This record gives sequence, C-alpha cells and structure tokens, in this order.
Amino acid sequence: MLVLMLTPTMSQAKNNKISCRKNPIYCQIRKNKPSMKWQDAMELSNVIYQVSKRHKIPSKIYTAILMQESRYKLNALAKSCGFRELASVNKVKYNFAVSKKNVGCVYTDFGIAQVHYKSILRQNLDHKRLLTDLNYSVNAGAEILSYFARKFAKKEPHRWFCRYNVGTQSANKVKIACSGYIKLVKRWM
Repeated sequence: MLVLMLTPTMSQAKNNKISCRKNPIYCQIRKNKPSMKWQDAMELSNVIYQVSKRHKIPSKIYTAILMQESRYKLNALAKSCGFRELASVNKVKYNFAVSKKNVGCVYTDFGIAQVHYKSILRQNLDHKRLLTDLNYSVNAGAEILSYFARKFAKKEPHRWFCRYNVGTQSANKVKIACSGYIKLVKRWM
C-alpha cells in the first residue's frame, strides 16, 4: 500500500499532475527521457522504488545508472569484439547471443541494467529474461549494486556506485576508471 501512495496514479500521470516531491523517481525518469511514455515511466518508477527499498540502495543513484547503462531500454544489448574467450564462452558453454553482423563479436551486457555476462554466470541469471522481464532485470542490477554498496560504501563514500561499472579492481585502478563514469551517471541525477 505504501508503494501506491508514493507513486503516481494513472489519472495523475495522464493529467500531468505529478508532484515531484512525492514522486521523485518518476520525475527523474521523465526528465532524463522526456520521450518515454508516461505509463512506461510510471511502471519503471514503481519497480525501481520497490527494488531500491528491498536492496537498500539509493533510488536516485540507481535510476541514473539505469539511464546511463541502457537509456531505460529493457532489451538493451552491448557487444564486445575480438575476444576468443568470450566467443567460446558465449557460443558453446552458455549459449549467449552472438552478433551476426560482426564475426568474433558477442553480446556481453544484457537488459535495462546492462548486467555483464560474468555476473550472469556468477548469479545464475537468465540472460534472455533480462531482456524481456522488467522486474527481473531491474532487480538483477539492484542486487549487484547493493553488493557494491555493502562492500565499498564506507571505504569509498563518494564513488562506491561506480563499482557497478568497474567491478572489484584495486583502489588505484578504480580512481582512474571511476572518474569518467561518475560524471556520466551524475548528469542523470
């Protein structure tokens, strides 16, 4: 019931009578992607709200990460080329989608949260479902982000969320890798 009270109703959204003070996730989504249908923005904001509360992650940061990673596109795919290890992992062992346009290219990141294939393997996720099920895809990314929050938020209070993009590299490597990603994410907050 609390979710319904904090998220816009259909009639509120349709009539553009949304209070951004009461519905900050919805408003953040609409500001970041004005072309998104209000129904889709409302559904996504509700999912982000629920998942953020469940995993104890800041919804503002997670909403910005989703925009940066996929532009809120559920069926987003990212591909890498020229890696034999990826090609063999994707084609034979795990049957991930292989790009038909570029030989030697494989898809490595899946869904609205752009979950990396190594995370998919580690968490035993369904890469096809990441592309079709909004709740599943947003939740998978939130689980990953919450892991980094628990592990790094105290040590790296201003940049822990960039670990979503750079992983568990050493602190020295993270400083370099994170600087660009932090700027990219913060522009969507």
